[in-house]
Amino acid sequence: MWAASAVSLSPHRSPPGTRLAPTHHELLATQPRICVYVWRPPRGRHHPGSVWFTAAVDFLAELLAQMLAQIAVEGLLTLGFKGGSAVLGSRMGRYIVAAVIGFFGGLWWGHHATATGLGHEPRSLWVSVMLGGFALVAAMLAESREEPSMTGWRRTLPWTWTRDRWYAFVLLNAAIGGGIVLGFRPPA
Repeated sequence: MWAASAVSLSPHRSPPGTRLAPTHHELLATQPRICVYVWRPPRGRHHPGSVWFTAAVDFLAELLAQMLAQIAVEGLLTLGFKGGSAVLGSRMGRYIVAAVIGFFGGLWWGHHATATGLGHEPRSLWVSVMLGGFALVAAMLAESREEPSMTGWRRTLPWTWTRDRWYAFVLLNAAIGGGIVLGFRPPA
């Protein structure tokens, strides 16, 4: 057994004059082991270069495993980005993604309001309800037209929005409000 001077790592103290640190073999005996089985040629006088061969096989196996993992990750990322660009390329896809993000933002805000000990519903819930109601009225009154031909910041002005965009705003506020309702738990 071995012991350290400041903190004893064994139940008894080492006698004076003995070593205070463990040997390499003692450390290896206490460590968990991960076994990787790689074919190794028999060592002996008939295989003088087997150490180099074993190191080369280990290196090639690791290189192959890493290369396959990187190819798989790159493929998944490419598919994800292509799918994401296809979803975000359509107007409806952008509206749905905005609603999903709004829902999870509202859910987070509801949990945050619960964690702060708020005794009543967050005011942001009622703001979402009022904005959604206003947007619903605006969508019913809006003209059914194509996207405005304006470019730049003028395109973002609410009085240039189409009926679809107003309905998307209703969906976004409904998602935020729903997330707040599901995330908020008033104190008992």
